[in-house]
Amino acid sequence: MLYEQRDVKQNEGEQFRRVFIDDYFDLYVWFSDKAEPVGFQLCYEKTFNERALTFVNGNYSHTGIENGDNCLAGGIPLLMADGEFGKKEILERFIVESGNIDEVIRKYVIEKIVEYKKEM
Repeated sequence: MLYEQRDVKQNEGEQFRRVFIDDYFDLYVWFSDKAEPVGFQLCYEKTFNERALTFVNGNYSHTGIENGDNCLAGGIPLLMADGEFGKKEILERFIVESGNIDEVIRKYVIEKIVEYKKEM
């Protein structure tokens, strides 16, 4: 079940963000000055083949996350183009795992997952 990570370091000059985690998902959500969600990154399958669906500035991307030898100096993971997004499976699991998070955030992420189309 996703739970909010408290005391998330905020980066100067960047939008405010909140982070939710569990064993399968990491969810990063960015907010406008009016405290409305404006973007997110949903990382999933963290233990085997980690990938991420990102929605920022009205655009989607689906990427694989390289955490191994191909990381940048300092161990910074790389996002690399990835194949098919298993929308149905991820959506179903997110609905179950997100029952404890803020309903505004939950609905926003669900809506954007539903709207995702590969050609975007």
